[in-house]
Amino acid sequence: RNAIDVLSVSFSSNDSVGHSYGPESPQVRDIAIRTDRAVGELLDRVDKLVGLDRTLVAFTSDHGVAMLPESLREHGLPAGRMTTKELFDPMQRALVSAFGEGNWLLATAGSSPYLNYDLIESRGLDAANVRRIAAGALTKVPHVARVFTRDQLLLGQVPNDRVGSRVLRGFNAQRSGDLEIILEPYWMRQAQGTTHGTPYNYDAHIPLILMGSRIRPGQYSEAVALNDLAPTLATLADVEIPGGSVGRVLTEAVQSTASESPRVPSR
Repeated sequence: RNAIDVLSVSFSSNDSVGHSYGPESPQVRDIAIRTDRAVGELLDRVDKLVGLDRTLVAFTSDHGVAMLPESLREHGLPAGRMTTKELFDPMQRALVSAFGEGNWLLATAGSSPYLNYDLIESRGLDAANVRRIAAGALTKVPHVARVFTRDQLLLGQVPNDRVGSRVLRGFNAQRSGDLEIILEPYWMRQAQGTTHGTPYNYDAHIPLILMGSRIRPGQYSEAVALNDLAPTLATLADVEIPGGSVGRVLTEAVQSTASESPRVPSR
């Protein structure tokens, strides 16, 4: 009918199993095998209905994950768990010492705190100064690697490295907490299982696999990001790249025409 259909499928149970048992567990291996079989059945059905020669497949995920701290310690690597109390009680004590009694911590999301602005306003305090004192207390907590206030992030005052740039890109001025706390690698505020959300490579590393008649076979070492998928798919579909896209077209993996001879990867 001279139109392009988009089918999006999420294998969401993999996320739950990975959180519960860790990425190197037998349970994750089992569900990965089952997912592989399900993908095979799906592609067989698509081939019968549409034809894989008329189909572009993109396979990816939304995030990586950390290994279980207990497993890492068995191999002599530094890792561990931190309770909410261990992380945020020093901040609460510092704010009580500076500004008096009160519930200064309103809520948390991951390792980011949301301060009590009703209390800050009722005391006539400078919110930026409250955030600065809170950050100072948190930097002294064991296994805290970096702390950024929302004031620093709004001004782009972060180290010019991969961790700093990822924190900055992940900050939302309307929704993020008042401080961004980065624990040391493989330390997490999680009582059991594992999680994600840090700017470290193990949380940011995801698969990005493309298959179709316009895709050059091969494995590519260039750095890519999930942001690159939208402009690449748009280019292959011959539609305008989304206006808010900040990624690049993965030209190294895209054939200029469908008739271009595929490049056989060297082994």
